[in-house]
Amino acid sequence: MQRVAGAVMGALIGDALALGCHWYYDLAELRRECGPWITGYLTPRPDRYHGGLRAGDISQTGLLLVMLMESLVHCAGYEEDDFTRRLDTELFPQLDGTPMQGPGGYTNQSIREA
Repeated sequence: MQRVAGAVMGALIGDALALGCHWYYDLAELRRECGPWITGYLTPRPDRYHGGLRAGDISQTGLLLVMLMESLVHCAGYEEDDFTRRLDTELFPQLDGTPMQGPGGYTNQSIREA
């Protein structure tokens, strides 16, 4: 159980660490704006993915992981009906179908199409 908890915690920490430097396709620009090595949480620039979030926040992917973990604990295992109900009531009402909107500051195409 400790390994599972460590894996989930590691995924959430990695998600938060990546938030401020997410989706730079130009390495020179990434290094110029974020430094040569990511050593801590960064606030995303307002004009980039996740703009408006703060250093240490998690992305929508992290939020989905938290929702899944909450469902697993509540149901003592995976119950598709519970998890999809959470998506329908907690996440989808906050989305408008555009990429740069919604909790976590960015909604990927697969979630927009769901």
